[in-house]
Amino acid sequence: MATAKQTYSRRQQRQSERRDVILDVAQAAFLERGFAATTMSGIAARLGGSKSTLWTYFRTKQSLLAAVLIRAASALEGQLFASLNLDEGIEQSIHHFCEVYARVICSPKSIALHRLVIAEGVRFPEVGQTFSDCAIANTRQMLITFLTDAHRLGKLTIPDPPTAADLLLSLCHGNTFQSLIFNVPHSRVEPLANNDGVVAAAAFLQMFRPDWPSH
Repeated sequence: MATAKQTYSRRQQRQSERRDVILDVAQAAFLERGFAATTMSGIAARLGGSKSTLWTYFRTKQSLLAAVLIRAASALEGQLFASLNLDEGIEQSIHHFCEVYARVICSPKSIALHRLVIAEGVRFPEVGQTFSDCAIANTRQMLITFLTDAHRLGKLTIPDPPTAADLLLSLCHGNTFQSLIFNVPHSRVEPLANNDGVVAAAAFLQMFRPDWPSH
């Protein structure tokens, strides 16, 4: 006979699985129809359930979009966090970070989400704010912390880590990302994303590399 703890654990697992299904359906709806044209009723219909069931998990369309973006960002953050390891050497860490970041932001899913935010952000500023809060802020803070430690340990010369973090992220948004945002077919430019990461890392290290012989 199952204990109360086991029953609760199974219930939590079912709720987590149901939440993932809702996010999958919501993401597909947002990308297909846009934020404005997507409704909670429409998402509930796609799920085959009632709107009240959907509201149990998400009370508003904005909170549902935020959850979609947070999930997408979390997957990226996990990969980026693993790349930022000072024990592996500063050059290797910066190169690894840039290559992962450039590759992921140029993936079809990422480009689709960026286009959604750009298309809807004028009419619905909260969409842009949600994207900034969920998909950008955590990555930026992670990078600031890493660069602060690198400067403190003399690995890099970075008196202003927030500005340096912004610069590195901007460098990673290279020609490949820009081309994809403007709908150049993925098959033509996506393989170049890794090269954008290499170029970004090299340029950044050139600017902030300390005088190695003196350390």
